[in-house]
Amino acid sequence: MKEKSQLKEELQSMKDISADTKSIQCDYWTKAELPFDGMVTLGKKVCLFNANSSHELELDECGLSLSLPDGLFSPVDSTVYEAAAQGLWGGDFEFPGGTHLISSVCYISVSPTVPELDKPVTVQLVHCAHLSSESQSEYLSFVVAEVQPGKQCGPFKFELLPGGSFSAESQTGTIELKSFSLVAIVMGVALVGVAGYAIRAFTRAPAMKCLALIYKKSFTDKAMISLAAIQNLGHLKKLIKEDSIGIQSLLGTQISSFQFQFSNDKPLEVKDFPLDTIDGWKISPFNPPLISKSSVVDYSSSSAEPPYIQVSVEPDEIDATNKISHTLSIDGIKTPSVTSTVPWNIKVSKNDLLSTSPLSVVPSLVAVTSMENVRPEDQQIQQTSLDPQLAVKAFRKQFGTLSKLLSVSSNRLAVAPELFSEGLITFDCYKNATEGSSKTEEEKSTGLMISLMSTISTQPELLTELINVLNRIEPFKLIATKLVEASYH
Repeated sequence: MKEKSQLKEELQSMKDISADTKSIQCDYWTKAELPFDGMVTLGKKVCLFNANSSHELELDECGLSLSLPDGLFSPVDSTVYEAAAQGLWGGDFEFPGGTHLISSVCYISVSPTVPELDKPVTVQLVHCAHLSSESQSEYLSFVVAEVQPGKQCGPFKFELLPGGSFSAESQTGTIELKSFSLVAIVMGVALVGVAGYAIRAFTRAPAMKCLALIYKKSFTDKAMISLAAIQNLGHLKKLIKEDSIGIQSLLGTQISSFQFQFSNDKPLEVKDFPLDTIDGWKISPFNPPLISKSSVVDYSSSSAEPPYIQVSVEPDEIDATNKISHTLSIDGIKTPSVTSTVPWNIKVSKNDLLSTSPLSVVPSLVAVTSMENVRPEDQQIQQTSLDPQLAVKAFRKQFGTLSKLLSVSSNRLAVAPELFSEGLITFDCYKNATEGSSKTEEEKSTGLMISLMSTISTQPELLTELINVLNRIEPFKLIATKLVEASYH
């Protein structure tokens, strides 16, 4: 990667380049980046430009486009200028009352050496509102929040920004700005004035475009089929695809997805669970079969995991068929092809269950009675032993995945008491992991992981107790399986 000074020298020498030459967009970062505490950086880009280059910056993963107007600089000006954008997720964002986020949150900055802007910069940002008429655009607004020097930890209080435009023919909002900071789009703005109330009286709020993600996770005795819902935005799909929050460890493998519009007046609800077994299989809700619009909105800004519904499918009789197929219904949403209830077909086979290896190789998980009728000379074959070096190596390999799961508050609160009761962490570590404090969820997770790493490194035999703890708590069972496979011989 070239040094920034070298890039500037090259750009300053470009006096004969035509006006439509593209600016240089770099993947590295400069002083324009701020180290926002406790947030996930979704994407970042710097654009270096001069009078002879085009003045555009695209941050595709966040749906952001930044365009500086033509004629902003003198044709003889050879100075290199800089614009930068950074997409953020998971921050302490406070939006105006009665509104919720429907876009990414982007930090925008322009080089301080740029002369005072006589012409505004055009900012375009993708949103997930479904505008069926121009009048519904009254429900949308850009918002901004200032970032004070040296304070990047929040809360960041957003204010409504007048002047944005939204079209029913586009998923993009446009606004012109002369100053820069955190920018986003919200929906649900309370209209003011007589005309505003008149429009509100006869115009329904826009629906929200969302994406349903279907997952399957298999165990020895059942399969869990899950439906998660997120706003249909590129940066959220990137979070899911890159598994930044450990969703695969929680819900399993994604098997399908579909787009839908969230109803404004009722939650997403899965219905038509059978009262009796079907072909020897029991199909039942594992958690409340409801997803509220507010929970989907929460994930778009700061929640650690998307809302989801889990369905348990298990053979309940000895003569259960090899496969089961049953259609549930999803109410409260609308798809391009269906305007009312959406069918959800659940399919599971016994092969799905058999493909998952049980954790019986861990000594404390093997029933005592399982060895009663085994000849002494055969017990050595059936029992396994932990390799200390493999144990430490296996734990290091799962460090990232386990850390992501522990950054989810509900996961950490479930596992921390078990870790303390088994002597795997100290009481101080338990308190730091569970009590409210100024620390972020990621910092609490890191502290817990450091303590566990120290324990396993100095006492690798305690990995057996750790595996048993993880195997008792649903989101951690897959990690327990992998630790067994890698640590025992």
